[in-house]
Amino acid sequence: MQNIKFNSILLQLSLLFGLIGYLINLYPIPLFANVELIVGNVCLVIVAAIAGPYYALLTALMCATGLYVSWGSWYPFLIFMIEALWLGLAVRRGYYLFYSAIAFWFLISPALFILYASLFTELNEEHILFIVIKQAINGMLYASVACLLVMLIRPLSKLSLKQNTRKRSFKQQLNYLFALLITSAMLISSLLYNHTYLSDQQVMVQNNLQDSMGSMSKAAERYLKTHQQAIRNAARWLSLANTDKDHWQSMLTRLNQTYPNFLTMLIADHKGNILHASPASMLADKPVHKLNVSDRDYFREALYNQNDYISDVFLGRGFGNDVIVAMSSPIYLNENYQRPQAIIEGSLDLSGFAQIEHGAMQRESMSIVLTDAKGNIIYASDNLGLPPLSTFLFSRSGSYYSMSMPMMNLKNTASEVPEYLYSQQELSNQWQLYLLKPFAPMVTMAQRQYLTSVAMLALSLLVTLGLSSLLAKTQTRPLELIAQQFKYSDKDRARPEWNEEQISTEVEQLYDQLKLSQQELIRQQLQLEEQVALRTFELEKANGELQKLAERDSLTSLYNRRYAENQFKQAQTLCQRGEQAMAVVLLDLDHFKMVNDEFGHLGGDASLKTVAGLLSNHFVRETDIVSRYGGEEFLLILPMCNPLKVEAHLKDFTAKLRNTQITNPEDGRLFSLSVSVGAVIANAGYSSRIDTWIKRADDNLYRAKSAGRDKVIATIIEDI
Repeated sequence: MQNIKFNSILLQLSLLFGLIGYLINLYPIPLFANVELIVGNVCLVIVAAIAGPYYALLTALMCATGLYVSWGSWYPFLIFMIEALWLGLAVRRGYYLFYSAIAFWFLISPALFILYASLFTELNEEHILFIVIKQAINGMLYASVACLLVMLIRPLSKLSLKQNTRKRSFKQQLNYLFALLITSAMLISSLLYNHTYLSDQQVMVQNNLQDSMGSMSKAAERYLKTHQQAIRNAARWLSLANTDKDHWQSMLTRLNQTYPNFLTMLIADHKGNILHASPASMLADKPVHKLNVSDRDYFREALYNQNDYISDVFLGRGFGNDVIVAMSSPIYLNENYQRPQAIIEGSLDLSGFAQIEHGAMQRESMSIVLTDAKGNIIYASDNLGLPPLSTFLFSRSGSYYSMSMPMMNLKNTASEVPEYLYSQQELSNQWQLYLLKPFAPMVTMAQRQYLTSVAMLALSLLVTLGLSSLLAKTQTRPLELIAQQFKYSDKDRARPEWNEEQISTEVEQLYDQLKLSQQELIRQQLQLEEQVALRTFELEKANGELQKLAERDSLTSLYNRRYAENQFKQAQTLCQRGEQAMAVVLLDLDHFKMVNDEFGHLGGDASLKTVAGLLSNHFVRETDIVSRYGGEEFLLILPMCNPLKVEAHLKDFTAKLRNTQITNPEDGRLFSLSVSVGAVIANAGYSSRIDTWIKRADDNLYRAKSAGRDKVIATIIEDI
């Protein structure tokens, strides 16, 4: 596997954008319910555009960490790291970044989220579809914003060009730009509209709940007070009327007929024995004197505490086993108002609340639950399936939902996904009234809004691409004609034929300017060709001089040391080919420092020039290499020489130098020089390294100096 090399600048950039994305994603923008708008992933897309998949993966990890802190879910790590790889690889292959993002959010992301939601969440189908649509809109939004930022911010656009080298036509670029602008505008406007619409819907539902709760609670209070007042009035009337107790049965029957919502009514004496009951038909098979209610709360409260009383819900007995609420009031006899002698009780029919519900909410998809002070259900709408007398069990849900109303669950109490929006109010007798509205229709409505937005966005994109293609074709046609005109260097080519109404002033000015520029370019090209020819000649001449300067010593005009060493291999090869001997010679002027001290540097330079001239005149073969080795030293390479004559030839040179008079340029004094010589003569195969030859020659030179100078010491190496 090829090793991945990281660029330190891009690595720092990805870490910086990752930190920014992390901080932004700590505070996602709430939209509806538990759905929030993610903005920090703009940083992820920017890094994918300018740095590629691996840097984007690092940025995605940091951005997802911010959402994990905010949501507590690991799902962002899965979806956004896959997104980073997808977008980074798409950019590497030269695809448009925004189109790649659309493909990801409509092809890959839905499958990933549905799989995740089905395995690890309890979301229903409506929630899943809504979240998938929202994710697609959110992903396209921050992708379009990121692409615009990369295009508009110059440093980012320069970096992004390094990742994508595919050339695109003007038409493609124009289509892409229009798609970005239209999509960004449509997405932002649709999100704002949907957010405003759904917020208004929440306010409307909340107001509707509150209004319905107000009317429902008033109707319930009125229902209770009306029947409680009927019991209270009956007790007072019986207390004040001087009628025989035998007549109470008929009075009780008429009262029950007047208030039919009492399932049963009874009058019990101070011992709890039932004296009379209504309807009388329910007592046909039951002796009244054997029925006793002294253990009931409604009896004790009315008789002993002398209170008008409304009970909690309970199961009736004796005659009828209905779930009832009892209302009772004390009866005073013989003008004795200190101690009641009997009580009157009515068992309220709980189905009466169904009539209240039907009258108050004929057109509303709401349900009600009425509980007593102990939390037992007095009445519940049929669709809830909650039996009376059972304990009302529910859980508050949606703690992570951005809703203005409280939410609850009745069936799946362990889930955070809400089932109902609700409103709660306590009645005057400490009963609790709950008004419930299903939450699913709200999600369906939001889903419908976002689906409409996606459909409008898709339609807008198609229209935009079509219009931008037509516009690009209209605008690029003149440029294509101009390009055809200047494809060849014919300066007399006729002006292109085009529709004057469709051509802008700028395009005409461009054509005229290009025409003038072409003519000027041709003229300058001819001048340039002449200048190039002249400069080429001068350059060749200068190169010759430069080559000469690079190979020659500036003072003596002899070859320099580098040239001699470079030519050694060629000279050795020449000798080996003919099995010839060669000599390497070092010459060093004797007492040259004294010459400089006595005659000055000009005298020293004159000495070196004289020696150089003598060497050039004495070693005249074309193969001989005469060079200044450095300072007052000279190096000779004498290929294809006669080993027996080299030493004599060198001694002739030393004698010639010894007898040569040198004139000092400063004062005209004459002086002479001597030279010490060390030479090595051998078959060319002796060594392929010139250093080895020079070392032996230098050893001989040292011996010549030690022997008194002005000597020639040469060594012939016969066997290699």
